[in-house]
Formats: sequence, structure tokens, C-alpha cells
Amino acid sequence: MKKITVKQFKDLFYPDADLTLATIRNWLRNGHLAGEKTPSGIWFVIVPEDGCPFIHSSRVNELLKMMEK
Repeated sequence: MKKITVKQFKDLFYPDADLTLATIRNWLRNGHLAGEKTPSGIWFVIVPEDGCPFIHSSRVNELLKMMEK
């Protein structure tokens, strides 16, 4: 398990997708992505060993694929 910033997550997993960093932070706040918030308010995405940080990975991946079209 490793922690990466929201920007690193976007660059690593969805470099060509039209996602904003605010959208990814909303996913973290709403529990769609595994992550944690520091006391200073910075979000980190927790990437497990299998590489899929989404809590409900199949549904989220379907939606992202639709957005990429």
C-alpha cells in the first residue's frame, strides 16, 4: 500500500481523461476512492498492492470509460 497525491493519481491512472483534481477530491470525500485527509486538509489516495484504489471499482471504471469516449 502506498499513498499518492491527488495530482499523482490523475497523472498515473488517468493522464488523458478530462478529470479535474476537484472531482478526484470529491470521490475521496464521498468514499468512492480509498484515501485519507491530513489535519492540514491535503488528500492522499491510498493505492493497494493490486493497484486499484476504487472502493466500487467496476462501476467507477465503467463511468470513466464512458467519459473517455
